[in-house]
Amino acid sequence: MNKRGLLLLKQIIEIIVAIAVILILLYASTILFRTYFGKQDEMQAQGTLDSLIQELNSLEEAEVARYTLLAPKGWYVVAFDEQHNINENFQKPTTLFQKNVLCVCKKKCESKLCRVIELPLKQEEKPANIKIEIVDIWLAHQIDHYEVSKIELAVVGVKLSEEEKVDVNFAYNKMKTKEWDSELASIVEKYYSQYQLSNYIANKEEFEKIIRAIIIQESLSVEDAIGCDGEVGLMQIMPQTAKLLGLSVPDYGTEDISQLSPCMSEKRTSISICNKVHPENCNKEEDERFNPIKNIDAGTRFLAERIAEFQNQWLGIAAYNTGSGGVRNNCEPLTITGCPSTFAGRIYAEKIRAKMELI
Repeated sequence: MNKRGLLLLKQIIEIIVAIAVILILLYASTILFRTYFGKQDEMQAQGTLDSLIQELNSLEEAEVARYTLLAPKGWYVVAFDEQHNINENFQKPTTLFQKNVLCVCKKKCESKLCRVIELPLKQEEKPANIKIEIVDIWLAHQIDHYEVSKIELAVVGVKLSEEEKVDVNFAYNKMKTKEWDSELASIVEKYYSQYQLSNYIANKEEFEKIIRAIIIQESLSVEDAIGCDGEVGLMQIMPQTAKLLGLSVPDYGTEDISQLSPCMSEKRTSISICNKVHPENCNKEEDERFNPIKNIDAGTRFLAERIAEFQNQWLGIAAYNTGSGGVRNNCEPLTITGCPSTFAGRIYAEKIRAKMELI
């Protein structure tokens, strides 16, 4: 019995050892499998990041195109700026804290799957969406990959002085106290829809920001503001432009005020006699440009037409300032970065962008 018992015990131990070995082998195989395919996922994720960075770095002019960036299922393209965690579900690697970073992450972000970039970043609604000041990128999560549906250069706002920032805040707060402010959103929505601006501007709220920034830039929210060239009202509309937009404007005569302060300019001739130097010549009762709601309606429509014409919000804004001819004659190719940095329309667009950031 003892020999039989010892033999049985030996067989049981052998079975246990065999099972343990099998379990160890299975565990080791699983680890190796996960390590291998995990590494494959990581390599593919790194490839996604490299492809995206390459696309960004290669852009020299505006593009509207489609790019397919393959990435493993469950991975996300996220962005962090110098100060903020843009996507709350992911933590920025501490080693990259003081830099702008694009990362491809799964559950957490590691520095080896992040790339430092010089472009400033902006927050968007979804983790897969990245807004970059120089390029606007729309990423759509397609189950097992991300597809960049559009890459387009955008304008970067100029740096405002502290005095300018105070003026913007003052004008914006003043705007919010006016009766016409409640009408602005409905005017914006009307032309945003009529001219199908969703093709060029992210949403109507963004279009409203543009309109408010233009009002601040043009008039500092002063309803009866009058410019040196005869432009009038909140959005500083020229007499001829106003008439084309259906506003009633008296047939003012013209005069040369090129040498009169504060409008001295050798280029300024044959300006409407209703101007900044001679505001007494303006007929505020008959000139509908002095009506704030009609002025905003006409100015918003004019801008919407320009954006639809150039199929680009920044070129449209530039054209609001210089006219369509000014943009076409100065910008080659027809992109905002195709405009010389000294071009008045581009400078104007940069100012509007800067003011939008404060609204």
